[in-house]
Amino acid sequence: MSGWVLVLCGEALTPMLREVEKHMRQTCTACERSPHRPARLGPARAATLVDPILYLLYGISGTQLIYRDIGDIAVAGLLAGLAGSALLASSKLIAAWPPTRRAGQILQDRILGTAANWRNHPARSATEACSFLGCTIGAYAQYNDMLQAVQAGLAAGMLVCLVSEALAGRWIVPTSVGEEDRSARLVPLGVCAYAVILGCHWAFAAGRHGFASQVLFTICCGATAEIAAKLFLSSKRTRKWGAAIQQRLTHTVSNWETRPLRSAVEVGWTNAATWATWHLSHNVHLTFVAGIASGMGVVYLSEKLLFPPARPQPQPQEAAASDRATDRATDVADDNDTAHRADEPAVAPAADTRMISHEELQRHSSGGDSWLAIHGMVYNVSRWHDRHPGGSDILLAYAGRDASDQFELFHPPAVARRLKPFLVGALEARRPPSTGVRWGLFSEPDEGPPGSSGGGGGGDGSSSRVGDGATTDYRKLRRQLWEEGAFEPDASFYWLKQAVVIGLWGTAVGVLLAATGSDAKPARGQILLSAALLALALQQGAFIGHDTLHNGVLARPRGRTWRRAALAQLNAGALLGISCGMWLEEHNLHHAYTLRPHADPQFRYFPLWLQSVKEIPHWLAELPSAPLPRRAAWRVVQCLTRVQHLTFLPLAMIVGRYNFLAISWAYALRRRQWADLAAMALHVGWFGAFLWALLPGMSERLLFVAVHYALVGVLHVQLLLSHLCTQQFTADEEAALGVLRFQLATTRNMRTCWWDAWFHGGLEMQIEHHLFPQLPRHRLRAVAPRVKALAARHGIAYLETDFGEAVALCLRQLGRLAVELATVNPLG
Repeated sequence: MSGWVLVLCGEALTPMLREVEKHMRQTCTACERSPHRPARLGPARAATLVDPILYLLYGISGTQLIYRDIGDIAVAGLLAGLAGSALLASSKLIAAWPPTRRAGQILQDRILGTAANWRNHPARSATEACSFLGCTIGAYAQYNDMLQAVQAGLAAGMLVCLVSEALAGRWIVPTSVGEEDRSARLVPLGVCAYAVILGCHWAFAAGRHGFASQVLFTICCGATAEIAAKLFLSSKRTRKWGAAIQQRLTHTVSNWETRPLRSAVEVGWTNAATWATWHLSHNVHLTFVAGIASGMGVVYLSEKLLFPPARPQPQPQEAAASDRATDRATDVADDNDTAHRADEPAVAPAADTRMISHEELQRHSSGGDSWLAIHGMVYNVSRWHDRHPGGSDILLAYAGRDASDQFELFHPPAVARRLKPFLVGALEARRPPSTGVRWGLFSEPDEGPPGSSGGGGGGDGSSSRVGDGATTDYRKLRRQLWEEGAFEPDASFYWLKQAVVIGLWGTAVGVLLAATGSDAKPARGQILLSAALLALALQQGAFIGHDTLHNGVLARPRGRTWRRAALAQLNAGALLGISCGMWLEEHNLHHAYTLRPHADPQFRYFPLWLQSVKEIPHWLAELPSAPLPRRAAWRVVQCLTRVQHLTFLPLAMIVGRYNFLAISWAYALRRRQWADLAAMALHVGWFGAFLWALLPGMSERLLFVAVHYALVGVLHVQLLLSHLCTQQFTADEEAALGVLRFQLATTRNMRTCWWDAWFHGGLEMQIEHHLFPQLPRHRLRAVAPRVKALAARHGIAYLETDFGEAVALCLRQLGRLAVELATVNPLG
């Protein structure tokens, strides 16, 4: 407060002091006092006379004061330096996060632009400096604790800088931020080095608090590493190493978010080496050297061997240039190109290859006689579909049809080389007859094709008009992503996700173990919290199992390996309790023909929920053929669907979990899936032990199970909202639309913020996931702008909404469909 008053008084008295100075200068430069003096004193000479007088008046007393209190002044300087270093480091961390980037830049400007700030804004600079130093030194004088003083100075510095900036109306973000100056200025480095040495000496020689000494030692090591990084940046040979060290210090938050495993290894190794040296030697200088050397050494090893930097991904502009280059390249055949292209035949046809017409292909569409076409080549899978790793149903669903894009959805390019033994011939270039596409969920649709201004599609919705151009561009984008390495997963991302799952599971156990009292009975709040945490663990584990079975977690080798099976069974089988085989088979079909009426196995809800009027003929086929039982069964169906908008959320959340477990056990037992049965038995074992060991009574166990299963049911709601009440298409309509238009019309994304995107586990980017199922979860958001641009180029709607809006939309549509079904006569 005294500093503020001094500054304000100084600003108020500045004009008066300038008048006094002006008067003194005029007096010193007046006319000669004696006629014997040859000339007057000039202004410069007069000023040189004024300064010594002021030094004589105040300099002696000031020097005595400094000499008498040299210890306190040194401590004050050290406190200010440490608090300033902490403020600078904190400002860099704050600036690394987009929502607080403005605040971080303001704080950095105060520290790095000190001279310019004092020159341009002296009152503001003095006010902030007095507040910062006053709080820092005052806290030390009050508590005699170095750590508390640094913390108080850090908080005061942030607060006063941001408040003064806000009051002055200067909350401005620079339009451009230049690159960091990498030149090594030896004078500032020397000053900083002396400050580091002084801080280390104080921390271990004069420090009275062990924890404060450790904190100061860590700060000193970090400052020394920053100095070393600057020095390394001055040489071409060590510039890369210096940039890596500096990046570790200035981008700590982003490093932990994007490379958690690497950060944990580097920090763990540095701390272990530092404290091991201290405990073995108790030598400050040796410990200091060991800490710095181990930190910089592990960064070097990490960059070279352990975690080499990933290949930079091309920007959208570069991808567009690559797209144009690809367009030019596809006009010329490249016989030396052995990599499979998404828009070329998987196996090159020979000169004497048999030509197969579309009519002949369609005749081979039964289980014992199954042909399918992939990129212009026809393959016979009649004797092999039972051994297909993804299940035989998906092959039989496309028997007699073209399955080019469906093949690319689930297989890496290398799998195409395995198709040669099944080759029958080449498909004729003539296109099949065009098929009309009927849009809308109701009998009289009020909307046309997404992105169009007309009504429902009629018989002119041919493949050549609707699907070809968009499908071709989609295939080019998919090929570009493979060439860019976008399908290569980051193992550290999934290690972190797996650690979160384990942490949530352990926390759920810990909450119940924390029960206090003589009877050690957990309170109801503890039971509810533990049930919620365990449900969250199962939900997040399910997302990892989902990504694993999509080949999006393990890079090499892809496909059905023991590592993929083990990781999937751990998360989906043992943790969630479902059959991986059942899920893989159903989910592949769901991706291949999403929402196909009464065919998509993950969206067959007869007789509970009607999703489109296209399902009504299939529903009628499920009824008994006799008139009386048929009419009675239809009345039951109408009663159930009449309230489908009311039963949707309760059934999805409450019944969904029990139903999923029941059908998993039925599938695994029927198909004799021993690995699935073992994993699900392990789930039953640990869950039962959890209930009986941690909960004392049956009432507590029933409460836990009811709440836990209902919260796990939120996962089912998330899955349903990604597709429910979008469009539905028959098999012929899917072929006419093409994969891009078809997937965009049957899928929606969820808008999320930075704080809730993790909760959806990639389901919020469902469009990108359905277009590229093998793309790792952490790449989906980066690909989304390119998918949006592709959709806009072809006039296709890109469905995206908030979670709450999606729930409200589905409930409204389900209500309207219930009215639609009430008018149907089951007897024709």
